[in-house]
Amino acid sequence: MDPNRLDIAREVGERALTSDSGSDSEVEDGISNKRTTPREYYGLSRIPSRSLFHEHRIRAYLNSIEILAFPDSCSGLNIISESFLRRHSLSLNTNIDYSARLPNGKLVKSLGSLNLTFRFNRQHKGYRLPFTVLQNCVHDVVLGSDFLRQTETLTKYLGRIEWFRRPPAGSIPRVCFVNNPQQVVLGSINGQLVSASPDTGSDVNLISKLCATVLGLKIDTVSDRITTLEFIDGSTVPTFGMVSGVHWRFGADNDAQSPPSLDKRTKVQEWDFGTNASPGDTYLCDFYVLEHLMFPVILSSDLLLGSNAFAACGRNFHLTSVLGKRRREDVDVCFIRAKKPRPSWREVVLGRRASYTPSSVTPAQAWENELRRRGDEADRIADLPPHERVAAQEAENQRIEQWNAGQGRATPRQNPPPPSQNVPSAFQSQP
Repeated sequence: MDPNRLDIAREVGERALTSDSGSDSEVEDGISNKRTTPREYYGLSRIPSRSLFHEHRIRAYLNSIEILAFPDSCSGLNIISESFLRRHSLSLNTNIDYSARLPNGKLVKSLGSLNLTFRFNRQHKGYRLPFTVLQNCVHDVVLGSDFLRQTETLTKYLGRIEWFRRPPAGSIPRVCFVNNPQQVVLGSINGQLVSASPDTGSDVNLISKLCATVLGLKIDTVSDRITTLEFIDGSTVPTFGMVSGVHWRFGADNDAQSPPSLDKRTKVQEWDFGTNASPGDTYLCDFYVLEHLMFPVILSSDLLLGSNAFAACGRNFHLTSVLGKRRREDVDVCFIRAKKPRPSWREVVLGRRASYTPSSVTPAQAWENELRRRGDEADRIADLPPHERVAAQEAENQRIEQWNAGQGRATPRQNPPPPSQNVPSAFQSQP
């Protein structure tokens, strides 16, 4: 059964938690907070997994076609699949196309683009949106981060999102991240400050092998800690391993109101899915490790939607760049135009550009410099003409493989560089 087909989805669809989606009035006025009074004790909680068996969708209309759209907070594009395009006989503009970059750096060329009128269910206002067409897209319609943020869908109007049961054939974890992240969220992993990409299109939490090594996290590589991930174009990639029992907290530690000292004896509480997070809440999470992940940390839909993080922890979310690199006059949303050259997102998240000149640096500094270099090169490739990107990406992938091989000889995986007393600057929030 295909959950992208509205008629089938309605037969198997259900709201996993009725109170999450809200009543009709909540769709218009926003969803109310479950937590009404502050708690005296902030403990260690685990958010129940929902995304592997359910999918979150938004009821809407696209050119009067009834759809269930997939909201992806880390998709830099609004996307429709080729099958949806042909099924509804929509006209495609092949003169305007874009390349979509996957989380592992692979570039996927689109078939073209088109403008369509989007309207939320039970609303009269329409939005003229640009959509990119992908040949093998795993979802019929994907709403990107720009539109979700400007329409406050993940904050004030979270009630637009409903949960539907996923058919057994679709149980493979998906990561639908596309292009550079438009925003990051500040938080901490085991007390160390990091900037993470909040991705409602990801079924699992992810951390790059590089980031896990810098933070001194133990990577478990036994077979039952390895899985296969599916990207938005249907391609798959195996994970490297898993980091288990990670303590994640939104915001800096000093934001919490007298948080408890957490250790192995701390009781883990079951989190009520959809309850507002606070700076004092700590979540016990597992992170799959991806060897060639282009971003340090990606947070899953379970963690983000389960804690209502976009609304409850909004001050910890930061834009990585202004919008408007591509002109979008047809979009009925107020976008911010760029008035100066767009900085590299790595410069925004990680701060200064790295010096790549070989010198006497510590292993941790070498990892940090390499992370910046990969990010800068990814930005450079994204700005190249389409016909030059594939060759440039292949050359960069070869350089990364050579660097990883050399680093592996210099610092064996069983003896990663110990984390310093201070937070590695590669993952600090810059003033």
